[in-house]
This record gives sequence, C-alpha cells and structure tokens, in this order.
Amino acid sequence: MSTLRGSGQKHFEFTRAGQVFGFYLKASNDTFVEVFLAAEVENTEARCLNHFCLETGDLEALRQRLVDRGYQPGEIIMAVDQTPQFWITDPNGLPVEFQQYTPASAQLTGQSVEVNW
Repeated sequence: MSTLRGSGQKHFEFTRAGQVFGFYLKASNDTFVEVFLAAEVENTEARCLNHFCLETGDLEALRQRLVDRGYQPGEIIMAVDQTPQFWITDPNGLPVEFQQYTPASAQLTGQSVEVNW
C-alpha cells in the first residue's frame, strides 16, 4: 500500500485581486479536490458537482480518440494553473475537464494562481 503524501492539506490557492476564492485540496499524491466559494460557480442549486476533472498522460491523444469516436471536445488550452486542458460535456450536461500536468503545473509546484476572470 502506498503512503499518502499531503492528504487533506491545501495544496495551492486561486486568488483574484489578492483575495482567495478557491483552492486545491490534496487528496493523495497527485489527486486533488478543487474547491471554490459557492458564489464563484454556476448552477450550484441545480447539481451537486460543478464539473469533474481527470488527469491524463497524453492530452492530445485522448482528445483525438474522442474526436475519432464522434464526440466534440473543446480545443486544448493552457489554463491559468499552467496545465494544458480541454473540456467536453457528458450526456447529463456535466462539464468534464481533462488535463495533463507539466513541470510548471501548479498541481505539481504548489504555487498559488492569480486569475483575471
């Protein structure tokens, strides 16, 4: 059994104009729960989750497999946490995010992220 490193600890924060409005909570090793103030997310009364995110080792290949199967994922973009990502919507309308960590990703560096959105 592997040892959990940093389990249940705040890993990095999202700030806007110097104020914290969200953070990554480290669940285990490279697994996180992204937490935002309720006022920062849409449809909080319509569903329990705002979105679901999975990490992949090959973002471009995963996106192409979805396209090849007839799905319409968004384009790959660089997120403010320095992690490439793309989004798709599941059949129930839940946004699903796929991302691939890089050495600069806040998920690996633990650096807080100042956003402009």
